[in-house]
Amino acid sequence: MKPGLWVLFLFQLAIFGGCVDSNPPAEVKPHVDPHQLTTEAACKTLLVVMEDRSGSTDVHRKFTLEDYEQLLRHFVQKHAGVVAVRVIGNVPLSDRDFFRFEVPPAYDHKPMPPDATLSEKAAVNNQNKAITALNDSLQQAAMDNIGQWLELIREKVIEYRPQGGKDMTDVVEALEHLNDILHEQVFKNYDNVVVVLFSDGVHDIDGRTLQGVLKIDRPLELVLLGWKDESIFSGASHIIRFEAKDGFLSWWRNYKCSKKKN
Repeated sequence: MKPGLWVLFLFQLAIFGGCVDSNPPAEVKPHVDPHQLTTEAACKTLLVVMEDRSGSTDVHRKFTLEDYEQLLRHFVQKHAGVVAVRVIGNVPLSDRDFFRFEVPPAYDHKPMPPDATLSEKAAVNNQNKAITALNDSLQQAAMDNIGQWLELIREKVIEYRPQGGKDMTDVVEALEHLNDILHEQVFKNYDNVVVVLFSDGVHDIDGRTLQGVLKIDRPLELVLLGWKDESIFSGASHIIRFEAKDGFLSWWRNYKCSKKKN
């Protein structure tokens, strides 16, 4: 090759060859700051499950660990809020807390301005894709925590043993505890509250009456499985009755959160 042509070849290689990148930069995904996002569109549900594990309720098939898993997986997939579970019985003081599982609300997507330019539309679409990915990651994180919560339910609920070996049922204490959670400030603005009482409602640990114990001063759906005397629920606006757990689980699979009207 002549010297002049060699110089021309090197010049062309520098210009055109330098434009070819064998390792193109990775796609830059849009970033969203959760602190700059809102969750106003999310519908929040408080689901309280109180199950009587005493011998007096053996006529009913009690919830299994698989039932609790099914219940919780549906909650994670369809709801935001809190599931709270505890035993009704002669419960040791250390186990009288509600065992809670929290599902964070999904972040709101950005609205598209009516007069947005093409570039502005692209920016909003990219941001909403990032918000969708963030919401998906939050839901997956909740799913990943189900196993740990179920181990707690297995130990404290499924394998429940009455205090001192005395198989009695302290319904008054359970209803008083239910009052406490229903009046917690964090749940004040929740859209839906569902309370499931799986018990015959027979208080046999002392002579106290159940009348006036439960104070219902907010809209809620009260689900009863096997409860005998419903007169104590005079303040409940909506009572749903089931003969067995299967009816409730089927109902729950189809339950949808309804956004509370301001």
